[in-house]
Amino acid sequence: MTVPGCTIAAFRSGERYLLASNSDNPWDTRTKVCVVKGNRFKYMGTQLVCPDDSLPWSNMITRGINEKGIAFTFAYVDCEPERYQGGLGFKDFGGHILGSFETLQDIEQYLQDHPVKVHGNFLFADDHGNLLVSEIHPTRKHFEWNPDQSVIRTNHFLNLPYANEQEIAETCSLIRYESGMYRLGQNEQDHVDDIKSLLRNHHLRERGAHWGGSTCNHGEKVGTVSSEIMDPLARKLEYCYGPPCGEETEMRSWGRYVPFILNEWAAEETTELTTLHGELIHKGDH
Repeated sequence: MTVPGCTIAAFRSGERYLLASNSDNPWDTRTKVCVVKGNRFKYMGTQLVCPDDSLPWSNMITRGINEKGIAFTFAYVDCEPERYQGGLGFKDFGGHILGSFETLQDIEQYLQDHPVKVHGNFLFADDHGNLLVSEIHPTRKHFEWNPDQSVIRTNHFLNLPYANEQEIAETCSLIRYESGMYRLGQNEQDHVDDIKSLLRNHHLRERGAHWGGSTCNHGEKVGTVSSEIMDPLARKLEYCYGPPCGEETEMRSWGRYVPFILNEWAAEETTELTTLHGELIHKGDH
């Protein structure tokens, strides 16, 4: 089983943080954009669809934004199954967070008080200009509020004392983190163009084979299948199907970001905005 990878980031832009993600998966895995009527709140997100529906993260909303201006994204970090203590798993986590919560404080309290099966690096942002950087493991969690600098995370923890060296090596997690940090150092200021530059970054690409070595992942078996930028203040998700650089390798990339604004959609049950093959079903104006 190939674990899901990702590079995720948070940039301070004006009065709020923007979240960004590259979704790295086997080339036969795809994502699509959906609008969902949640338990309490409507939300828009990227749904991960795997050929093997039994995988823990298949059909998970891996990143998204809700009508209250809460946005989140995550990067998987490996964990031994025997450490699970019950609670929400991957399939339900994204939908529960986006569909149920309206403040970052409530999200942090929920994660402090309840066991969860999810594990990884999580970024939560709101429309008030707050960012909650979280490392979540079934037995321990680490939280940091409103860091001074831009944040980038891949598929290993920076603060929690849990590491699977084999998985870190297989996913080129340290190399991709180094690649992203290099690109962050080249940026003059934090804005959308810098975020797109990070997501399209190919620095250290040559150091990865089976799994790509750069932020924009072009591995032989695993690569970036979609890319997202989320603006909590505007309730907007910008989505790119395939590698954001536009290079056509294992899939025909859009090579551009298409904006989807949550407020343009009624709170129906579930509305698919894109297909798994990169076709636009709806762009908005509802």
